[in-house]
Amino acid sequence: CISSAASDVYKRQVGMTGIVTEKIDGEYGEVKVDGKKWTAYSDEQIDVHEKVKVLQINGVKLKVKKEGK
Repeated sequence: CISSAASDVYKRQVGMTGIVTEKIDGEYGEVKVDGKKWTAYSDEQIDVHEKVKVLQINGVKLKVKKEGK
């Protein structure tokens, strides 16, 4: 079980922007948000170096979308 303090740290990622470090293409990719690397997924293909916005966190995976969409 994640402690309340740790849970708040994770929730803080929602709404933040990051950069794709491993292409997201139907499966999981990787993003860097707030200096940390996260496994990420999206409803769209997102290439390396594109900026993304964090929509939600599911466990230790982030759902993201291209920034500006």
